Order: sequence, then C-alpha cells, then structure tokens
Amino acid sequence: MEGKRESAKEFLLVIKTTSRRLKALEAEVSRIHSYEVPEFLVLPVDSGSQKYLAWLLQQLRSGSGREMA
Repeated sequence: MEGKRESAKEFLLVIKTTSRRLKALEAEVSRIHSYEVPEFLVLPVDSGSQKYLAWLLQQLRSGSGREMA
C-alpha cells in the first residue's frame, strides 16, 4: 500500500541479455511484476572468465535462451 511500511519476502533475479533486448525485457518485467515500480537495474560486465563470457555471448547470439516475445 502506498506510503505504508510493508514486510514481504523478496527474491533477487539475475537475467543475462543483450543491450538489443533490454527494453523488451524491462517491459516484460514491468508487465508481470506485482509492484507498480519494480526494481530493474542494468549492471555492466567489466570482466569475468573469458571462457564463460565467450559461452554467454554465443548463447545470446544463437537465441538458445528463452526468447522475449
């Protein structure tokens, strides 16, 4: 309720996507989330395991992950 303190269980959800798909992802999160203003943060990847980052890029390019409508 607006302006009132609330206690609820929350979960952190990490989604990996490309900048090209970011707006569609944000729209979908807003559409299905129960909060009027859900927390939606974009965190850039500055570094990481080169093997993992190469795999991730391949997955995102191939569309192997779940596609946004």
